[in-house]
Amino acid sequence: MSVANQPEFEVSTRVERDRAVVTLEGELDFGVKERARAAIEGACDARVAVVDLRGLTFMDTSGVHLLLEARDRCQASGHRLLVVRGTPKIQRALTVLDLERELEFVDEPA
Repeated sequence: MSVANQPEFEVSTRVERDRAVVTLEGELDFGVKERARAAIEGACDARVAVVDLRGLTFMDTSGVHLLLEARDRCQASGHRLLVVRGTPKIQRALTVLDLERELEFVDEPA
């Protein structure tokens, strides 16, 4: 597959006082997981790390693993991880995997 045919993925981070918000957009899959991982790991250094899934159109198991790794990293450092609920399609997959009990979900990043 050529680069031109790869689905688009964007990741951005903004820091607001004691909170770092990572916004993920597009398709999060194995091919882009390292970009997402770097941003999420950096956010876990903040007292509150927020991963915003609202802009995702697709997420494979790579994304699920990233969220669980982030939870573990935040917990180990005494920090908090919040996950902003994604679209119904994304959230349905996370619910089927019973991640509502594993992660702290919120409706907005604020």
